[in-house]
Amino acid sequence: ERLKVIYSQFNNYDLSKLNMGLFKRQSEKLILVSEVINGTKSNIVGMELFYFNPRDFKAGTIHEGFIGVLPEFEGRGIATAMRKHAIAHFRLSGLSGISTRISKNNISSLRSAERLGFKPVEEY
Repeated sequence: ERLKVIYSQFNNYDLSKLNMGLFKRQSEKLILVSEVINGTKSNIVGMELFYFNPRDFKAGTIHEGFIGVLPEFEGRGIATAMRKHAIAHFRLSGLSGISTRISKNNISSLRSAERLGFKPVEEY
């Protein structure tokens, strides 16, 4: 239930039942959050979700299904830092890379991904 609440802060859509079940069982391996600590209070300001789809499973990669940063924290490099951490984590896990889908209208997310070596392979 907490995951639903956190996810809703970053996205207007609900998590699918399939992904909700997956994240409940594997959250330590498939969910990355960014926190800001202010004294004794901690706030989640960014979130990144991953899952395996058949295409990525076959390629030995994992799919970034969602990345988001609260509007008041955008432009501070938080998404880039989360992606950088995810790349290192999944590389140590033996995966060969990360796939993602980014709208061509989402310039800041495209730039963040490109800075870390992501390359467009198809357009949607």
